Amino acid sequence: MQSYYSKKKIVRVKLKNQASPHILDFFNVTKSDSMSVEIEIDLEKMDIKEAVFQIFEKLPVHDIDITNIPIEEVIKKIYAQ
Repeated sequence: MQSYYSKKKIVRVKLKNQASPHILDFFNVTKSDSMSVEIEIDLEKMDIKEAVFQIFEKLPVHDIDITNIPIEEVIKKIYAQ
């Protein structure tokens, strides 16, 4: 379980302006609203450098935050099994 989550990152993006919804189809969006989006990156499919490049290419980025999967979510998944 730990190795599964260690191969993923969460990228939270605050947008300068609204993004076209079809652009978000390129990403694994876990949350979004009109001015922000949360994207889960699978590091086995794409390295973080390429993912961030694609985000800046496709979205009007105002601010960006890259984190690991929160430990609370890992614990929830463990106890849900």
